[in-house]
Amino acid sequence: PPTAHTTPARLDSAARLARWAHPRSGPSSPAAFVDVLQISDRSGPFTRRMVHDAIETVRQLTASGSDVTIAVNLPIRTLEDVEFGRWFTAACASAAVTPGRLVFEITERDIHDTESITSAIDRLAALGVTISVDDFGSGHATFERLRWRNVSQLKLDRDALTGVITDPREREVLRSVLDLAQRLDYDVVAEGVETDEQLALLRDLDCPHAQGYLFARARVRSDFIACAVRGSVEDMIGSPSSG
Repeated sequence: PPTAHTTPARLDSAARLARWAHPRSGPSSPAAFVDVLQISDRSGPFTRRMVHDAIETVRQLTASGSDVTIAVNLPIRTLEDVEFGRWFTAACASAAVTPGRLVFEITERDIHDTESITSAIDRLAALGVTISVDDFGSGHATFERLRWRNVSQLKLDRDALTGVITDPREREVLRSVLDLAQRLDYDVVAEGVETDEQLALLRDLDCPHAQGYLFARARVRSDFIACAVRGSVEDMIGSPSSG
């Protein structure tokens, strides 16, 4: 799904997603296979394929005059793989793509206060890529983790929007998180935005970015690039998705 600036709405970034076309049961969402994949010996090659596809998308976007960035989830095994950074640098150079056009998302539950994780994040950030913490707020030590170095973006877990329309206390919690993130100089993306009411509230709370099915569902690369080149979120809202 694309990420949009909330004020004014424009297409700013997108996430590279995976879908499995099962030969018998048809298309499957990542929830059906990613957890198993990540503990298998196919996790590394799969992640590199996803990153390679993201680099190719950025290459095509750049050639078309678009500066939209592409985000990819990195599992913990890839994060700690010291060879991954070298491979990524070479892949970007081969495609003439600036690493800064990529965002690596690391799920909050995968980040531990260990030297190996911190060093891994530092290595990737040194390449120029943006490091984002995905599902922020879903962990048990969220505010303790706000001391991360070389992390520049927080993606609020979709549960952060649960109840904010009807519950004033939920709104104040969200307002406080956004205010603290801004004071600590984190960029913030609110995930799971599905209604105009949620988007209006995020604008009221000065949340800089929003992502979710309100803007678009998953679509094939060629369709996405055509919309991204026009640069308008409205081009994607209500347009057919690829599943």
